[in-house]
Amino acid sequence: MVVIISCHHFPDDERIYHKQIKSLLKDGHRVFYYTRSNSSLNLSEGLITHKNLNMKFGISAFIDKVLHSMKSIGDINQVQIHEVELLPIIKRMKNTFPKVLTIYDVHENMEALYRTFSKRVRVLKELSIKVRNYNENKYLKYVDHIILANPPMGLKTYKSQSTTIIEISPR
Repeated sequence: MVVIISCHHFPDDERIYHKQIKSLLKDGHRVFYYTRSNSSLNLSEGLITHKNLNMKFGISAFIDKVLHSMKSIGDINQVQIHEVELLPIIKRMKNTFPKVLTIYDVHENMEALYRTFSKRVRVLKELSIKVRNYNENKYLKYVDHIILANPPMGLKTYKSQSTTIIEISPR
């Protein structure tokens, strides 16, 4: 069983659902998919079980509910997360299920996005980046593998991790 968890993407996200999950299903993997959105979309069918929690649940409550639910799933081989806020799940998974393969799928270069699109003053942008990087680095030791969206994202941040680069846009 592969467990995929996302807290900020729409349930039928192009990269997560239509590419990643559909590929896993085509290869015969059972997938348990957790999302957090205000959508009523239920993607459960065949080999996929989809549980969506409403946005009214904060990230901490979402993490607690997902972990509680995962204890009843049983045979979990792999857990994949798609946001830095979900890294605490990886740490808690390693304490409960130490043999489960944990994967952190990094979609975007958040530093570049903060610097480019944030309307905050420069000092607050840089402080936000430092806090995010600190929180991410605190949990990376619990991650077995990282998937990056493009090569430059991993040049320094993830160099000590096992990584796979899956380019999502042509060069």
